[in-house]
Amino acid sequence: MYSEINCGDGSNIAIPSINLIIAFIGIVATKQPHFPWHAFVHHVLTIIAFLFNIFAIIDLTLMAERWSSWSHHPRTSANWPHNFIVMDMVFVSVLMVNEIICGIMLFIQIVYFRNYFENCTLRRSTNLQRDNISERDQIVPA
Repeated sequence: MYSEINCGDGSNIAIPSINLIIAFIGIVATKQPHFPWHAFVHHVLTIIAFLFNIFAIIDLTLMAERWSSWSHHPRTSANWPHNFIVMDMVFVSVLMVNEIICGIMLFIQIVYFRNYFENCTLRRSTNLQRDNISERDQIVPA
């Protein structure tokens, strides 16, 4: 009936799966805050999801636009292209909310990592200063 199908490129399956994996890694990262590796993996995967979500938003918007040409002259009385437009736009709106959440998470993670590394550097410099002072106190002039 139609020369293409909705969701034919798999973007409606791949992107939510990636977001689900990232959510589970985020749960592990928050349950084990003393392991910085989990937080780093979550940060990298959130960046990847942010980029994939942009791709999915563009792809689904273009799919809705393709179906809009069919919805003006449907081949059946059910007007399936209009239903596909509605589905694609619902997916786009959900992905936009997800993109906003990913952006907020990235901002929080960047601020957290920046403060974490500043505190580590500050601790390291105070430890070095303390060690230098204690070494100077132990040197006895001859």
